[in-house]
Amino acid sequence: MKRNDMAFQLHSFYNLSRYLFLKIEYTYNLEVEKYNITLPQLRVLWILGCFPGISQDRIAKIGCWTPPTVSDIIKILFQKNLIYREETSNKKTHTLKLTSLGEEKILETKIKKDSNIALLKLLNNFSYEELDLLFHTFKFAIITEDNKYILEYIERLNELELKFDFNDFTSKEKDYIKKLVFIYNLVRIFVLTIQTKHSSILVDFNLTYPQLRALNIIKAFPHITSSELSKIGFWSKSTANLIARNLYKKQLICKQKGTVKNSIHINISDKGESILSYDIKNNLQHIDIINTLKNLNNELIYVNSILSTMNHLVENDLINNIILRTY
Repeated sequence: MKRNDMAFQLHSFYNLSRYLFLKIEYTYNLEVEKYNITLPQLRVLWILGCFPGISQDRIAKIGCWTPPTVSDIIKILFQKNLIYREETSNKKTHTLKLTSLGEEKILETKIKKDSNIALLKLLNNFSYEELDLLFHTFKFAIITEDNKYILEYIERLNELELKFDFNDFTSKEKDYIKKLVFIYNLVRIFVLTIQTKHSSILVDFNLTYPQLRALNIIKAFPHITSSELSKIGFWSKSTANLIARNLYKKQLICKQKGTVKNSIHINISDKGESILSYDIKNNLQHIDIINTLKNLNNELIYVNSILSTMNHLVENDLINNIILRTY
């Protein structure tokens, strides 16, 4: 197939967006965990900071989480005394709000200029025209998914400056970072929306979304080890081991002893190959958020070149192998 055809460009856009999101999210989470909180927990605090009293259903929509996931996060935030419930006037319902400790946690975890997060590696490396193109591309895709509310959240997030401590940044850098924050949040919603839709399709194949991702990585890097799989997939070693074990039970991968003591190399099986081939040719065609991008035509090639450069800057160079070897 031609490398500039629309199917390949959509495949590239999906994977470039996904791995850019994964790298930024991974490094961001490592940074905030220093303050005894996870990024999803902090994200709920941001949402409550933007919209005090917001319902859990709306938190789930903004965060792209399931209601049970939000309930679990809320319970932890209560245990940490970072949020509280306030009675409404009719005393039958309660609204969620930040405690003083919750407000302090947001201040404490603000990203500084010397913070080690991948998003800062993108600073001042693209023109405003390129950033605007990315913004409009992801906004176009997300709005078709009835996610207009996310725009209000990101605008409020930037307005209140909840994510960054801008004291050591110039005014120009501050403006630039706010554009990056907007784009990153749009990329996040785009990727997680696809993940939700893709996961529901994979149920019929007795496959989970992480297992499919692992299959793609294993195909792209023959003889990979479980340790290498965890690094490329942004999983813990225990999670990567569990995914590989389940794939092996389903006969989707093969294992082979390496020359180094106790080392095991993993390869995709013929059965795994057939599932990946079917997924790219058929399953992805049923995800409407991807299909809407077909209207972008040649513009998508330029968008992908920008995303490719972004992945390079955040040291996601292996993504090109994943794209080329899994198409």
